[in-house]
Amino acid sequence: MPRVSVIIPSFNHEKYIAETIRSVLDQTFQDFEIIIVDDASTDNTVSEIKKFNDKRIRLIKLKINHGASYAANACIKESKGEYISLLSSDDIFEPTKLEKQISYLHKHPKIAA
Repeated sequence: MPRVSVIIPSFNHEKYIAETIRSVLDQTFQDFEIIIVDDASTDNTVSEIKKFNDKRIRLIKLKINHGASYAANACIKESKGEYISLLSSDDIFEPTKLEKQISYLHKHPKIAA
């Protein structure tokens, strides 16, 4: 089981999704999975995602657009990690983001996040 499930709900972010995914793959903390739910994009978002060949990436394609909340919840349902980290498909993580957050949570077990 991965420590972190990075969930990425996505819709029509062909221009950004590769950089978004790369920002996760380049993390200093590497015990993660990436769950991407494409919410019936009409551009080449799915093609951009499929360019990545990494077993930690799982893509779920919705046939009908349901909206960001639905896609995020679909990601959560598919996740297997101890922690969930939400990433919008047009944003990026700083390289040490997951490492810092996991470290903090382990040093402060009474904190819920």
